[in-house]
Amino acid sequence: MLSQEEIHKLLEDYEKALAKCAEQDQEKGHLEMQIFQAIDDRGGTALPNANENGEQIWVCERDETYTYDQERFQPLLEKFNTAELNACYIPPHDEPVPGKWVTAKVKSVASKHGDGAEEIVAEAKQLKAIKLKFQRVLPA
Repeated sequence: MLSQEEIHKLLEDYEKALAKCAEQDQEKGHLEMQIFQAIDDRGGTALPNANENGEQIWVCERDETYTYDQERFQPLLEKFNTAELNACYIPPHDEPVPGKWVTAKVKSVASKHGDGAEEIVAEAKQLKAIKLKFQRVLPA
């Protein structure tokens, strides 16, 4: 069992570690902002980097994830035929459960359908998160 002094020391050390983590998180955030700005300035999705032999040292890419607003797919209910709907839409089945679109399939059906369906899907697309995909490729 820890003494009162040991508990005090343990909690004090933990407080110091949390402060160090917060400092590192802040520094990491500033560096990420600079990297994203450099990527944006180049108009690309990654920062090129290579050593004197032309070998890539790091992978440093913008990694974006998206979600889709299911409500914005509703006009497709009138555009798609029954077979197309069966491939990508789960109709409501209990009072509190609304219908659901299977996003990967609705994108495929919309691309084959034409008639503005692809535009509806594009308008439903929403950026969910942006992060860096980063790793060293060559050993240090």
